[in-house]
Formats: sequence, structure tokens, C-alpha cells
Amino acid sequence: MLWRNFFMVSVLMLTSMGSNATEDSNRVSVFVNYAGSDAIGQHAAMLLQELIEDSADYKIAPSHEATMKIALSSLNLDPGKAGGRSAISTVITMRNYLNYEPAEPQTWYPIFLSSNLVVIDSSMADQFAHDTLSKISAALEHYREDVRKYQ
Repeated sequence: MLWRNFFMVSVLMLTSMGSNATEDSNRVSVFVNYAGSDAIGQHAAMLLQELIEDSADYKIAPSHEATMKIALSSLNLDPGKAGGRSAISTVITMRNYLNYEPAEPQTWYPIFLSSNLVVIDSSMADQFAHDTLSKISAALEHYREDVRKYQ
């Protein structure tokens, strides 16, 4: 019964998240959480946020309003070296829209969609941001396909 409700709520939610959305209210809300202190990671996170905000399908939102959450963590792999490299981990989750039931963890845990770890240098920050936005879209589309299977 719980899974049936989950998929019904998901179908309703995903119906309003069309891939050709142009109105702001139809854009999927995304919160980007960045942890790290290296310049490359900070720059890559900033570029990703700008791409999300400029896209037709997504918009930046506060954590408590976001449908999707992107957690970025970065680490300078070459401390003290000019330029250097950064390891950036990305985890993509989605808000769980099931009615909260304390005894049912699947009603309050976020839905895991994807994760990734890359090593980049400063010249690759823009490509990282574009690749990550593509991964967000691919993860959401994969989730939508899974939900359609249970309609």
C-alpha cells in the first residue's frame, strides 16, 4: 500500500515537472550544497549554480523548498601548488513526497539518484559544471522512467 501511494504521489509530482518547462513555476527546484575550501571546487560549484539558474528546466531554491539536492564536496589534491587539482564528489538526491510515517523510513529518507567522483584542474571547472547538469537531468529522467513502469 505504501509503495502504491509513493508512486501515485511521484506520478503527480513528475507530471508537473515537464522536461520542456519554460515557466518558472514548472522548473524543478534544486538546492546546491557545497563543502570545501579549495578554489577549483568553489569555482566549479558556483558555475554549476549559475547553469542551474540559467536553465529552462531548473531553478535554485532554498534547501527546505528544493525538490532535488546536489551535495558537492571538494578537496585540494595539490596543496601549496599553483593551479593544482581538486577531487569533487557529487551526490544527487530528491525529496521524498510520501506522507510522513515515523515507522516507515521510506517516507522520510531522501531518494538517492546518483553519485560521482571526479578529479579536475582549473581548466576543467566549466566542463564539470556542464557534465554535472547533464547528470542531474539524466538521473531525473531515469527516475521518471522507473515511476512510469509502475503506473
